[in-house]
Amino acid sequence: MRHLAVALALAACAPVGFRDAEWRGEPIEEGRLQWRVRDGRGHGPGLGAWSARHVRPRDGGFELRLRRGVGAEISAALPLGALDVDLTLESLDAPFEALGPEVVVGAFVYRHDTSEADLEIARWGDRRSANGQLVVAAGPFRPPRAIVRFPLEGPRVEAALRWRGGRLAWRVTDGQRPLRWSARGPRNAGHRLHVNVWARRPGAGEARIWVRARARASASMEPWPTSGT
Repeated sequence: MRHLAVALALAACAPVGFRDAEWRGEPIEEGRLQWRVRDGRGHGPGLGAWSARHVRPRDGGFELRLRRGVGAEISAALPLGALDVDLTLESLDAPFEALGPEVVVGAFVYRHDTSEADLEIARWGDRRSANGQLVVAAGPFRPPRAIVRFPLEGPRVEAALRWRGGRLAWRVTDGQRPLRWSARGPRNAGHRLHVNVWARRPGAGEARIWVRARARASASMEPWPTSGT
């Protein structure tokens, strides 16, 4: 039953049925990446409601807003290739641990529902659960191949992703407790970086998230210890 719950949570977070028509306007360039903005209704995750008006460039990044059940999402216009990514996420109105239990903040690389790696800040409706998790889905079957949960506190989270030949390594910190975690995953081929904020049900909460992503052409960090699966 626990594995089923994890699988359902991952399925909810994954973008379903992406179509070109969902992405509006010309790509916006920030942090060596070009970004598309999602707009429209009828496609998940959550309520499947997205507004381009809930995304605005700000201070070298983007402000994403969840309001009245309508979320916000940006996606890199081109696949990442061999780039490493550094992410900064800030919750502008409340620390991450104070966000409503139905609010989901996701930063993930995605090709399709069984080929992705996610950083999720969410309690999935359970106020007692840890609000941070890393998930890897690879292959045709659920539940996900690897998952680790951990608490995130304060208004700011820094994350870095390295991805080489089917091996992923995350480094995540809220300024108090750095987490380094690696796992086997899909080979990096055609995956795009996405960041979003959304609600699992109507009227479940509001949030404003500032995100900045920077892509680096090579791994400049020291080797990370191998853990996970």
